[in-house]
Order: sequence, then C-alpha cells, then structure tokens
Amino acid sequence: GRTPNPCVRCNSLVKWDAFIEQADKLGAEFIATGHYAQVESIDGNSVLMKGKDSHKDQSYVLWGIPSNTLKRTIFPLGNLTKKEVRKIAKENNFETADIPESMEICFVADNNYKRFLREYSPNEMSKIGKGEIIDDKGEVLGEHSGYTNYTIGQRKGLGLSNPEPRYVSKIDPVKNQIKIGKKSSLTKNKCNIADLNWLVNQVDFPCKIQAQIRYNSKPVEALIKEDNNNISIHFNEPQLAVTPGQSVVFYRENIVLGGGIIGSS
Repeated sequence: GRTPNPCVRCNSLVKWDAFIEQADKLGAEFIATGHYAQVESIDGNSVLMKGKDSHKDQSYVLWGIPSNTLKRTIFPLGNLTKKEVRKIAKENNFETADIPESMEICFVADNNYKRFLREYSPNEMSKIGKGEIIDDKGEVLGEHSGYTNYTIGQRKGLGLSNPEPRYVSKIDPVKNQIKIGKKSSLTKNKCNIADLNWLVNQVDFPCKIQAQIRYNSKPVEALIKEDNNNISIHFNEPQLAVTPGQSVVFYRENIVLGGGIIGSS
C-alpha cells in the first residue's frame, strides 16, 4: 500500500555502492553520473547542492546516497542547463542529442508497473483480488480491482460517479480496501519519517528546513521534531497528498541536508 520511488531506492541502495566498489577495484579516485546536481566544498566538507537548471534539478532523488561518497562524486552536468547539454551533444554529433526524455521507470520500459508486478511477483499478485472502496464514514461505495493499482491522490480509475471529484486518501493493504474523499481530505499538516539519511553533520532537533515531498513539488517551510525516537515533520502549510513510501527531502536554500521516507500522517 506504499508508493516507493524506484530512482531514490536505486541511488541509495544499489548504484552508489556499486560505483564506489568498482572504482576501488580500478584504482579510480572519483565516480561520475549525469544527474543534474552539484557537489561543493563548504568548510572542508563535501555538500550536495541543487543543480543549476531548476527545471531539471535531480538532487531530490539523491538524498539517500552514503554521505561519505560525496567527496568522491562528480556531476559534470550539474552546472549546465538541459538546453546547454543538448547543444554540446549536437555539436559533437551524439546520437542521443535529439532523443526525447524518458520519464518511465528504467526497468519497466513500457511504464506499465501493474504488468511488471504481475510478472515479477505472480504468486503475491494472484492473492490480491477485488476489494471495497469506502468513504470517510466507512460506507462502501463500490469495488476496486486490487489495492496495488492505486496510490494516494489518485482520481482516475475509481469507476465512481460523483458531482465533485473523489481521490484516494488512504490504502489499507491488509483489508485490500481503499478510502476515498474530497480533495480537502488529502491535506496533511505533518507526517512521520523513517529511514533518515543525513548528508550534513551536527543536526539538532527541532530543525527548521525546507521540505520537498515529491520530485516535481516546491520545497516548503517545515520543522523536524524528535519525540521518543519518533521523527516527524510539521509543515508550515498543509500539504496535498502526503504519500507513504515516497521521499521527503530536506533543504536549506540550495543545500541538500538529507531526507527520509514518508510514513503515517
């Protein structure tokens, strides 16, 4: 019932570790990737920064990389815009110079994650049948095709007719049940955070930051609190569709402080 970000998981748990391991085998000091981000040295510490191109900045998907790898990481495209990169590629007759951008998951070429899940985990998927669609009061409104086909904030594919649009506001994988409500039901003032990764030293709570809850959203002012080892983030303004499993990334201006995985609201 959660909605993970494959790019974040790959960078955090696979790519950087594998790159560094291979670099060590080759005796290479640095690794380099084509992400639109930058690494700068501040007071002798390597710090992850947003890329120059604000429309293509990819620092959001890099919050989970090991902090000790920053000093060995180079982002050659970080101080360029996408337009400038295209121009360089054309001048050098690269075959990829005019290829359209891909927004799909790299290991799901047709972008059909439902098909991928059926093929990758057939036994688990075969056990998930149709389930109930309920409203905020628990009243059954209809039937859905299986909770894996939905995410928080989804409006299409519900098969319901209402004068005012309804959105998925909660997913219960145990009951195979999805709850829907008006758009107002999607706004949250806070959420819990798990799997924190800090890219800077000496973080004290409560901590004022700018928080970004999805790749294409704008950072907003927020406060991170710790209470009995429970970490939560409190937004200055209510946020729409705070989705469990997605990443929340912490910024201070252009510096990436770290991030975590969104839990319950």
